[in-house]
Order: sequence, then C-alpha cells, then structure tokens
Amino acid sequence: MAVGMMAITEVGMVVTTEVGMMAITEVGMVVTTEVGMMAITEVGMVVTTEVGMMAITEDGMAATTEVGMMAITEVGMAATTGMVGTEAILQ
Repeated sequence: MAVGMMAITEVGMVVTTEVGMMAITEVGMVVTTEVGMMAITEVGMVVTTEVGMMAITEDGMAATTEVGMMAITEVGMAATTGMVGTEAILQ
C-alpha cells in the first residue's frame, strides 16, 4: 500500500497502512501514532499538526496544504486524491 492510504471499514473507523497511521475509536475521535498527527474536535472537523495538514470546514469539504490530501464525502468516508497540493471535494 502507498504511504497515507486508508481503508475505512465502518462509519468513524479508519485504518491506515504506513505513515500517518491512525485509529478511530469513536465518530469524530482520532488518535494518530506518528507523522500526520491530527485531532478531530467535531464530526467532520479535522486539524492536523505536521505532515498531511488539512482543514475541514464542513462535512464533505476538505482543504489540504501538503502531503496526504484526502477528500471526505460523508462522515467516516474518505478518498485520497493522489496528487500533492491539490484540493478535492466529493459530493
């Protein structure tokens, strides 16, 4: 699997393979282990600290700044774009 790839099994459940690994225990709750640390304050709200920084303004809206871009379509649904420095909105 490529770096930063994610597999979502259930709503609010995310398992990543390599860098930026995270474990979601509850909807809107995220704990990361290494690079790409993020803290979710509310459902659909994400703030990251380092690599893979992103800011989600609304459900289904995502704006990324650097590596690890992702677009969130629904709560607990995510799709990576595969291009650095781009923004993607899936509705």
